Amino acid sequence: MLLCGPVSFASGVNVTFAPKEEAQQLVDVLLPLAESFLTKQNGEFFPFGAQLNMDGEIVHLGASDGTEHPPSNVLIGLMRQALSSQAKAGTLRCSAIAYDAKVLPPGAKEKTDAVVIELEHRSGYNVTVIFPYKFASQKVAFAAPFAASGGHHVFAVGG
Repeated sequence: MLLCGPVSFASGVNVTFAPKEEAQQLVDVLLPLAESFLTKQNGEFFPFGAQLNMDGEIVHLGASDGTEHPPSNVLIGLMRQALSSQAKAGTLRCSAIAYDAKVLPPGAKEKTDAVVIELEHRSGYNVTVIFPYKFASQKVAFAAPFAASGGHHVFAVGG
């Protein structure tokens, strides 16, 4: 089950930006939420996301499989599936899914906690941005982010 809710509107004007700029709009919505969830929920959160519709509306996404503690990969899969359906219908401009993970940053020898945001745009632009973090004085302290090639989970390659 996919849970959605509007965040904001583009003031009734259908403004388009470059794919990277549109993806950044979703990062700007999701990263502060992830930080808030980490702070308020004992350093963890369920995967969640956002989408940019064709009319410029940003909509929050969440998923549930009906259980109290679903595995993150199940929730990510549900969101990818729902977003892919919207992409095929031509109603989706850009998607983002955020989740908590352990990652090995470039040059590091040990894995660290990170907020991972998968971004896909209908143009074919896709990237996964990783924001390593630690807790300092009960606050989230982000290290420098890094990026990796994204997958084609939402928009078909070339479509």
